[in-house]
Amino acid sequence: MKFICSIDINKPILDVLTLFSNLENRSLWMEGYRKSVLISGTHGQPGAKSELEFLAGKRKVKMIETIKVNSLPDEFTCTYEASGVINTVKCMFTEITDTTTDFCTVQEFQFKGRFRVVAFFMPRIFKKQATKYLTGFKTFCESR
Repeated sequence: MKFICSIDINKPILDVLTLFSNLENRSLWMEGYRKSVLISGTHGQPGAKSELEFLAGKRKVKMIETIKVNSLPDEFTCTYEASGVINTVKCMFTEITDTTTDFCTVQEFQFKGRFRVVAFFMPRIFKKQATKYLTGFKTFCESR
């Protein structure tokens, strides 16, 4: 399953990139995010692997983030691997005006086992979650 989400942020591109690149900001805009522990490599650089922890309701969800490309603002691509799913996210930032930035993500999900059934019957939940993160990031950026 593959889809695109996009949102305009009322902030200059340099401000948006600074906020996006700061890992400490994730908990301020990414609902459920708890922590990130570097496993290997250098934070923010291609090849870096981190274990991320989220809280989904009362359940802890862990996943491995691997940075594939970091050539911001043009592209920041990561994979997120969890039980039964691999999500590849390509983030792109485009200056619309001096004070407006477009944040676009291309998301591709690959499912294994029982998660294929969930993806087949409820594909909208994945796009809804991606849109929620973009909206959260927009709100966070615009409040700074």
